[in-house]
Formats: sequence, C-alpha cells, structure tokens
Amino acid sequence: MNCEHCGTMLAEGSTVCSVCGTAVTAEQIEAVRNPVKENVGLGILGALIGALIGGASIVGLNLIGYVASISGVLMGFATLKGYELLGKKLSKKGIVISVLLMIVVTFAANMVCIGIEVYNEFKVYGATLADSFAILPELFMNDGIDFGAFFTNLGMLYAFVALGAFFIIRDAFKKV
Repeated sequence: MNCEHCGTMLAEGSTVCSVCGTAVTAEQIEAVRNPVKENVGLGILGALIGALIGGASIVGLNLIGYVASISGVLMGFATLKGYELLGKKLSKKGIVISVLLMIVVTFAANMVCIGIEVYNEFKVYGATLADSFAILPELFMNDGIDFGAFFTNLGMLYAFVALGAFFIIRDAFKKV
C-alpha cells in the first residue's frame, strides 16, 4: 500500500508514513484487507458513456461557436470516472481502455463538427446532413478541407483531453 499523501510504499502494518508522517487511514487498511474486484465489462460501459458525454459536449459547444477546450477536459474526466464508477476500480487496464476510447471518440466528435460545418455550407444547395458526411472523404482527398485547421483543432482537443485525464491517471497510479 502507498501513502495517500506522498505515494511512498508503506511497510506492511505501518500506521504512519516513514517519509511524510501522514497517518494510514482506516479506508487504506480496509482496502488492503478486502481489495475491490474490477469489473472490466461494466468499466468499459462506464468509460463509453463518459466518452460519449465528452464527445457530445465537444459537438455542442462547437455548434454554438465556442472552442471546445472545456469539453476536452470533460472528456478526460468523464471517461476515466465512468470506468471507475461502473468498473469499481481504475486499474492500468482500465486506464488504457479509457484512453483508447477518448482518442477514438474525440476524433469522431471532431469529424462530426466538420460534417456539420460542411452541411452549413452546402445546405443552400439542397444537401442533407447525410450528404455532407458522405462527401467528407472526397473533401479530404481533394484539399477541400484545411488540414492545418483540422489538425490544429484536433491537437488542441487531445491536449485538453490529456489535461482532464492527467490528475485522475496520476492518482490511480498512486493507488496501484
């Protein structure tokens, strides 16, 4: 078991951290005696729900004209907490699964935002939202989409997702 304050590995039976002096809590002792079993299936479901909430906020804020940085933070937080909440424990496996979901859903949300922008440009010509998504590959291949802006926006989203996830992942590694 590790110290909740400084992360130092505690000797078995310790009541106080030898490095920082923080007392070992009853919850820590109970966690050692009765470790929580991880439910990966429910954890994945929780992470997916969290990622979809984050993705929806990216698209929603984009629709009203805001930079979706706060949505990136929400994505990181909601995905990891979703896994932990339903999976009962955030392990290294849960972090990897959650990070993969964050990467995929953030990319998908960015693509939805671009599809909506294309729709807004072409709806005057009778294009539907489905038409707009169908022509995205052609627009990418024929330089109809500004790659610089696309990758800048995607990179910013990923940076803010990482920011939202960083502290939760750090705390999870302290518990492992």
